[in-house]
Amino acid sequence: MSVEVYAYVRRLTFDKSPGRKLILANLADTVDNTTQSWDIKPVVLAADSEMETRQAQNHLKALAEDGYLSVLERFNDQGKQTVSRLRIHGPWDLWGGTGRPFPETERPKKDRRLDTYSAREITDEDRVELRRRFKELADREGFFVDGQPRARWRLGSRAHSIVCWYGIGNAVLHDGRAATVVEITDREGRKKAPLRVRLDYGDGPTETWVRVEDLIDPATTTEENTSSEGVQPSAPHTQGWVQPSASHGVQPSAPHGMQPSAPLPHQYLSAPPPQVAQDSTQGSRAPGSGYGDEEDEKPSAGNGESAAEIVMRRTDATAEEAQALVDALVERARTRGRPVESPGSYFNGFRLEDLTYRLGEIRRQCAPQPRAGASGNGRAPRCTLHVPNPVPCAPCRADLAVDGDAGNAVVELYNSLGPDAATLRPDLARHPKIAALAAV
Repeated sequence: MSVEVYAYVRRLTFDKSPGRKLILANLADTVDNTTQSWDIKPVVLAADSEMETRQAQNHLKALAEDGYLSVLERFNDQGKQTVSRLRIHGPWDLWGGTGRPFPETERPKKDRRLDTYSAREITDEDRVELRRRFKELADREGFFVDGQPRARWRLGSRAHSIVCWYGIGNAVLHDGRAATVVEITDREGRKKAPLRVRLDYGDGPTETWVRVEDLIDPATTTEENTSSEGVQPSAPHTQGWVQPSASHGVQPSAPHGMQPSAPLPHQYLSAPPPQVAQDSTQGSRAPGSGYGDEEDEKPSAGNGESAAEIVMRRTDATAEEAQALVDALVERARTRGRPVESPGSYFNGFRLEDLTYRLGEIRRQCAPQPRAGASGNGRAPRCTLHVPNPVPCAPCRADLAVDGDAGNAVVELYNSLGPDAATLRPDLARHPKIAALAAV
């Protein structure tokens, strides 16, 4: 659960659609603190919200269309679509890159909120940061063997408009005329079709659909003009040359115009500070944004730490275990066609639970092998859960560290040994989790 996201959603108003607020609040109750997103099935949200699944799906569709959330479509190794990841927008990402706060509830005057958010203009630096952040979240799902990404932002979503130059709300050139994209689709009825958009040339949306390959990114034109005048651009172009014929504008070698290995800066965008209203009876109150504090848990890798040191800081790994984990994951990324160019940023971006799970795998691999001919009374000196590992059993302690079904199995094993458990398994008796259970 993200307390930050949940607290913000509670402030919002949806007029005559309280069901949408309920769905968004229940989603906020599940998202993580790092990405403000989570993969959850609509049927689960419907059950939590005590409504029909179709009703929950309609609310999610409306929330996405209104810019409250973006949908990251995900696919498994066989190319079959799996559960989508839903990201909630808010002050932490400048409301999906629009800079426009969502409507909030009106409280009675004596109980009104003294901190409110105001609109702000989105700078090029803001868009670059958001683009990299959304791109990084999609890249975490991995790639197919041919280099195609296994996740993509749904057409029309705020995140898609940020990572893709021809997304909704973006300026494009068509037949030499400036226009704004107002609608995008890759369907014709129920059939798959080439990407098409509807444009607004300044006098209202047209009814004609235009193929994306007939559009031009204005940023490329600006850059070409600058180069022709003998002036080099001060920064590389980041809007990206996206191949229109690729699925959802995703080019295998550089999806959305960004290299897969581009590191994500672990700093929040500077959300606009809440505006403090003045109250004649209560005076003014200093606002606390609270929207940039959580990144303190993951400092940037630019402080000189090596990848192994980052692993040791974030987990209980020893130096040898941390280095083994770094070597294993870097090699794994390389064999999948996504070499890691910045190990520090790569390991800083791992979710803690994923990092802990991978550490458990390393510990299982490094567990001592049983001695040939060893014997016991059936419960010791061999572990009956990780046969034929001897006691003390390193995999048991690793399973306790990651919790879940594996950790519960170790707890059940220890409890099954009865009053002699501490004598038979002293390696487990000293573990904090077992000791806490014994103290109850």
